[in-house]
Amino acid sequence: MNIRYAAIVVSFCFLISKFSFAQGILPGFKEDKTKPAEPAPEYVLIGNPVPDKLNVTTANGNSRALLSYKPANDVLVVGFFSAKCPLNQEKWGAIRRLYQEYKEWHAIFIGVSVLPDETRDELDQLMAKDGLTFTVVRDEGGHLAHKLHVLAVPQIVVIDEYGHLRFRGNLKDARQALDDTISHEDLKMDLEPQNIEGCPIP
Repeated sequence: MNIRYAAIVVSFCFLISKFSFAQGILPGFKEDKTKPAEPAPEYVLIGNPVPDKLNVTTANGNSRALLSYKPANDVLVVGFFSAKCPLNQEKWGAIRRLYQEYKEWHAIFIGVSVLPDETRDELDQLMAKDGLTFTVVRDEGGHLAHKLHVLAVPQIVVIDEYGHLRFRGNLKDARQALDDTISHEDLKMDLEPQNIEGCPIP
């Protein structure tokens, strides 16, 4: 009799346990399928706002915000150039034509010296000699290039009238990027070309 009673109790406990798990009364075991959050990139993504506190060094040695060069309704074209990079010298003609064509179309051009073995004045004098008379600043330590993910010179960055990054890449793609940005259209080409040309920024 005792054996039968014990068997009934065991069976009853088993049924209660199974029912409880099924109804959610007792917690079951769940596999944690959550993925760890991916770290945020250290640079500005295409389409995102350019930070207000990204500074450059002026001809007088003062620190100034890059976006302060951009009037409210204008596009800012930031060219990372070099006085010593051989490829840069080959591109002066194309850079000059781009500047002359778009400077009257609400596009403000800024030249940036970033390579550690040259100065702002060297780049400024060489550009002026080739008819490029827009403002030249210095990116000391390469902080601006790093934040905008510019890997080589010459490279072009386009910032739209709202302060959002629209393009970074080679000079040959900059014309289409400017056309689309000024026209408020989606860019019709690779926003971040993979075949980066030029002299690497250390």
